[in-house]
Amino acid sequence: MPFDCSVCHVASNRNDQCAFRAGRLGNKKRPLSSQHEEDEEEEEEEEVLTVSYSAPKQGCRSGCNCSSPGTAGPLKWESKLGEAFTNEVDYTENGGLLIKHEGFYYIYSKVFYGEIACKQKHTYFSHAICKKMPWYKKEIELMQMKKFYCIDSAGQWLANSYLGGVFHLQPDEEIYVKVDNKELVRLGTAENFFGVFQV
Repeated sequence: MPFDCSVCHVASNRNDQCAFRAGRLGNKKRPLSSQHEEDEEEEEEEEVLTVSYSAPKQGCRSGCNCSSPGTAGPLKWESKLGEAFTNEVDYTENGGLLIKHEGFYYIYSKVFYGEIACKQKHTYFSHAICKKMPWYKKEIELMQMKKFYCIDSAGQWLANSYLGGVFHLQPDEEIYVKVDNKELVRLGTAENFFGVFQV
């Protein structure tokens, strides 16, 4: 029987995020916010792990004005608040998902990135899903997107990147999302997510 394992969403770390879900179908706790959010949750039938990116409190008002600190490296996600939950996988302190059962998994991630004004020209943003294995020292890149930006204009630019594919995973393998410039990632639960489910 397949396990529906994970979905991860990036959150802006606002105080109004008070929803929590249990990780099994038919055992979802209701969000504590608005009736509108309750109606939206009733429409969802798939069981997925959701984890939100842990963003700093910076007084940000919109996605274009709020970004993540740091430079290159794995993104970290909120694993309990907002729309986040895990089932049949473990969330690691490094921002990854630790696989428990061998099988074929669909892995996916989306990031929303950009900036208000180009600070440098003719450079690119990369978004990748990587894997680590306890018996192999180097990380393995499963999927990657690279896109040049600030080529023709010095003004505001925004873009999306989506990665998804089926891979065979073993127990104790860890998958994670990696970008080369975290400051370009625009924070938001709907715009950024990362997940995996067994097929």
